[in-house]
Amino acid sequence: MKKTIWLLGAFFLGGTLLATPVVSATTTDSGTANGNTTVGSDQPVLPAIADPSASLNSTAKFTVEAGQLTLKEVPDLNFGAAKPEIIVNGGSQDLDDKNAGKLIVSDMRGTGSGWSLSASMNSEFTSGTSKLEGLSLTLAATGSNTFLGSDKTLYLNGTTKSDTQTSVFSAKKYEDSGVVGETTFKLNTSKSASLNFPEKTNSTFTANASYQSTVTWTLVAAQ
Repeated sequence: MKKTIWLLGAFFLGGTLLATPVVSATTTDSGTANGNTTVGSDQPVLPAIADPSASLNSTAKFTVEAGQLTLKEVPDLNFGAAKPEIIVNGGSQDLDDKNAGKLIVSDMRGTGSGWSLSASMNSEFTSGTSKLEGLSLTLAATGSNTFLGSDKTLYLNGTTKSDTQTSVFSAKKYEDSGVVGETTFKLNTSKSASLNFPEKTNSTFTANASYQSTVTWTLVAAQ
């Protein structure tokens, strides 16, 4: 047996509630519609609305180029004019305040494994055929690192003896992230470095002559 179900729409007209058939469908006894559904021409049909809480995920990605551990810059060291008594009797000569040298190490490997820096200086200074022997170099500069910021002061220190490599700074593994980034030591004050003259070694010299030697800086990645 079939049944006809009337769905009523209601509206007010002049204060009176009127009912009109809106949708009709013929169903079987089981209550299942047979699909003969109609909508009146004066009734609006509302479109389907998407679920406003729906979301989808996408992926953002990038690759990192290989970084390196490099010794970017080493300083020239000007110790000004030394007095004769320092050369003959021994003593020390501070770095010239006008010296503008920088020592820069860059670690962009991203490993945090650290590195070490050492220095050696030829103990013989020469000016033509004239030689001054037995000199050593003392470093006492301060520096900073781009990763650690200005609140963390780093110290370059050590005294070279003869031509032996002397450790002057060590960035330990995972300590302060192995001093990743760029580390800069400024050798621009009298206390940044000094030359040490031995006693009873250099009895002769050439006045007003410029003496010089070679400083070798060695950067090694921590193992």
